[in-house]
Amino acid sequence: MRTIDSFLGVYVQSLGGSTGDVGQAWFLAAVREVAFFAVSARILQRWSEIKLIACATAFYTIRYLLCAIVPSAEWVVFLQLTQGLTFVIFYTAAIQNLYRIIPEEWKATGQTVLAVLFFGISGIIGSIAGGWVFQQFGGGALYAAMAVCSLVAFGYSLLIWRESGDQGNAA
Repeated sequence: MRTIDSFLGVYVQSLGGSTGDVGQAWFLAAVREVAFFAVSARILQRWSEIKLIACATAFYTIRYLLCAIVPSAEWVVFLQLTQGLTFVIFYTAAIQNLYRIIPEEWKATGQTVLAVLFFGISGIIGSIAGGWVFQQFGGGALYAAMAVCSLVAFGYSLLIWRESGDQGNAA
């Protein structure tokens, strides 16, 4: 996620999009985030965290694969409408899962560590590795690589889901 955040604008422009298209992509993503954050509590009540994480990683895989193969910048911009299904669902479920598995006195520390990992360390690693892939092979290859990473995460989340014995309902 952080890798794609770093290279969305570069990719849109490499496909012939304008700076206005980049702005529109970020606008659409932000609007969808707000909408999904507004209903995320209801979503979390209906489904378990691990089921939501699995669904979000599946949507990430599809989103990134489509971004890798689309013929124009307009499609990449349009696909930012899936930001709510991916980022918001994943992040809110991850926080909820974190709150469920760690003791009360460690919740603030746990959320801080999650934020450092998700927004900090992964951003550094993703920017370095993503920049190298983008420079060597292009934006489509970067999105394809991220689709593969998301597919691996999806498989791992399915494994955890199966091992947890979760029947799909919120705990």
